Amino acid sequence: MAYNKPSDRKSRPQRSRDGKDGRRRPNKNDKGGKPFHSGTGKGVNGPKPERKENKPVQGTVAPVKKRLVRKGGAAPTDPILELFHTPDPTLDMETITTLVREAGVEEVEELPEKYLKYISLIIEMNEEINLVSRARTQYAALLSLLDSLTGAIKTSHLMNEASLLDLGSGGGFPGIVCKLYAPGLHVTLLDARRAKALALKQICTELGLDDVVVAHDRAETFPDHEESRFDLVTIRGVGSLKETLPMARPLLKPEGTILAWKGPEGLREFQDGPQEEFDLIKRHHLTSIRSLYEIKLKS
Repeated sequence: MAYNKPSDRKSRPQRSRDGKDGRRRPNKNDKGGKPFHSGTGKGVNGPKPERKENKPVQGTVAPVKKRLVRKGGAAPTDPILELFHTPDPTLDMETITTLVREAGVEEVEELPEKYLKYISLIIEMNEEINLVSRARTQYAALLSLLDSLTGAIKTSHLMNEASLLDLGSGGGFPGIVCKLYAPGLHVTLLDARRAKALALKQICTELGLDDVVVAHDRAETFPDHEESRFDLVTIRGVGSLKETLPMARPLLKPEGTILAWKGPEGLREFQDGPQEEFDLIKRHHLTSIRSLYEIKLKS
């Protein structure tokens, strides 16, 4: 027999949201409930109450917002902003000279001129190939120069006539920066991208660095194509230490040193990596958030 629906819908018991028939939970629009405020500021229970502002009493000082501070240290700082009072200083000889002195070079001599030409080439070529961040190219180039040069000075005792491999060189940070600072270095720039390798060759030619070797290869396969091992292997911006330390090991002489530029995550990455194979010799503090890790193979 077919079921006939009742004609009067009111005869059917109403079903509330909580599933109990015949009962309905009160909502915010009901009297006695919480007042509902519309976009006009008027509600069923009267106008929306005004928000009180904590205005300082006359003769007192307004409260200052707390500065965000990281655990275990001071708030992160921007070295370029602190040095020049602007994140985008003018790219000229004065700016580069100030930066070189800030990095720790006492007798600058011809260094500012060389680094100015180098940074100018990076900025010019960055329009076609991504050597540094394109969001703020000049800022990124200057920050990379300061970071790389400060690290080179901290470890200058290792760079006397040594052989250096810059792993994943990119725009030449820190390989070219180290070469300009320590001309006696025997530098090899390694990058897996052909376009970047070609750009590095052009930069070295423009700077007169004819003895710098540029290799287009991957770190994993480079030992199969190159028999030589290096006194220094530099790592900057190419991944975590857990990934890069095993890549650097077959490229390093037994008594060689890995120099890794890292941010706050560096120590944790080293602890998560193959500690049974490497020793952390020293951690050089470059800025409040940047460090250079000096790492050797365990004997």
